[in-house]
Parts: sequence; C-alpha cells; structure tokens
Amino acid sequence: MELVEAPKKGVVIDLSAVRFLASVGIRALVASAKAVQQRGGRLVVVVAGGSTVSMSLEATGVDAWIPVFTSSEAAEAAALR
Repeated sequence: MELVEAPKKGVVIDLSAVRFLASVGIRALVASAKAVQQRGGRLVVVVAGGSTVSMSLEATGVDAWIPVFTSSEAAEAAALR
C-alpha cells in the first residue's frame, strides 16, 4: 500500500516468488490498481509463467484489467508508459 500511495506514476508488483494468491490478495491487487489508476498511474504485475498465481489471475479475469508480465524488465517498461 505504501507504493500505491506514493506519487510515482508506475508501480510494479513482483509476485514471481509467490506460490499461492488467495482472494484477499486478488482484491488487494485490484484495489491498488484502481488507486494508482485514479492518480494517473499504472500498476503492473510480474508472475512466473504457468504458475498458480498466473492461473488465478487468468481465471478471475484480473489479467485483462491489470497487465501481467513474466519479466521484470518488461513490467518496468510497461509501468512507465
């Protein structure tokens, strides 16, 4: 939440080491993305390809709303656009 509230325009959340993402975590991501978007920024997420976290984001449709990347370099570049 500290990053979300910072004046920076781009926020990258690295979940590549996370093995499980419950609904509470998904809600936190969505709320954070909305907060960043409201101040004109962009929140993106890094996940390990084919991981359960990636599958959870796809199954819930969150990946259609929050950009998801498998590389931190690509995520950082996208967050700054």
